[in-house]
Amino acid sequence: MKRQRVDIEALADWGNLYLALWKAARGKRRRPDVQDFLADHERRLARLREQILNGRLLLDRYRCFRIRDPKPRDIVAVSFELRVLHHAIMNLIGENLERSQIHNSYACLPVRGVHAAVLQVQKKLRRAEWYVKIDIEKYFENIDHRRLLERLRRRFKGERFLALLGDIIASYETRPRKGLPIGSLTSQYFANFFQEPIDRFIERLPETRGYVRYMDDMIWFCDDKRAARASLKQMVVRIEAEDLVVKPQRQIQPCRGGVSWCGFRIQPHRILLSRRKKRAYKGHLERWQAQWLAGRIDALALQQAADAIQALTLPAQSLGFRRAALARIPPLEA
Repeated sequence: MKRQRVDIEALADWGNLYLALWKAARGKRRRPDVQDFLADHERRLARLREQILNGRLLLDRYRCFRIRDPKPRDIVAVSFELRVLHHAIMNLIGENLERSQIHNSYACLPVRGVHAAVLQVQKKLRRAEWYVKIDIEKYFENIDHRRLLERLRRRFKGERFLALLGDIIASYETRPRKGLPIGSLTSQYFANFFQEPIDRFIERLPETRGYVRYMDDMIWFCDDKRAARASLKQMVVRIEAEDLVVKPQRQIQPCRGGVSWCGFRIQPHRILLSRRKKRAYKGHLERWQAQWLAGRIDALALQQAADAIQALTLPAQSLGFRRAALARIPPLEA
């Protein structure tokens, strides 16, 4: 494949930076750091542009916090200025990285997402006899910097631009030359890109009859148990060759019983919410109602939040559960 050339001047182009600013601020304009940047955006963008051209970017300004989703997860967020930089980079190379993905990779990609992945898994359950389900131990924390940068160099050219990508990758470590920060736009693209050779490997195995991946959650389908076991053995060896570790909770099960995956209980002819998803739904409803009752948000923000919470339940058959959950919440008075 012919490498894409990216010049540092194209990255620092005013049009590219303004587009990146619009993308970075979209849906976040109420945040104080975003409002602060937008109030003085011309000077801030000029400074960012100068830092890009002079190679003087400060790339290690991270903010760390922990969420439960539902298990504890460490999120590492960059400053808003660096969010603009990351969007500027992906304006130039994001489409290229997206094209490298197989059709059945669904995380952090346009017009895909978890709901499309769930529907695809259900389709595969109807057509196969057995499935294998695995995920990778602390995937983002264990991505090897050297391997990732080598693959990026085979995809792109432009020494100053590649040096910047190398600096961004090296600016965060969980241990020497390992790890990407969860919560960064470039990390999402790089983590997907790093998995691409593994995806190609499993799709080409003769035992495989279908494969779906949502970042490090992987499931594939086989005609019988023997093929499932053989493919799992080969897949573990291939993943370990990338200096990654497959979690010990590996499943080989008949498709007729369905599978719990990405917060849903997927069966060949229906999709249900998992217990985890139900707890999350109730928790979101209660938190947003408390925000409204405390006067921290208006009625419009509450309605928008409710719409987003309902979207979490798609595409599951969940009408009865949602009605019961809403019935337990006292009616809100305007």
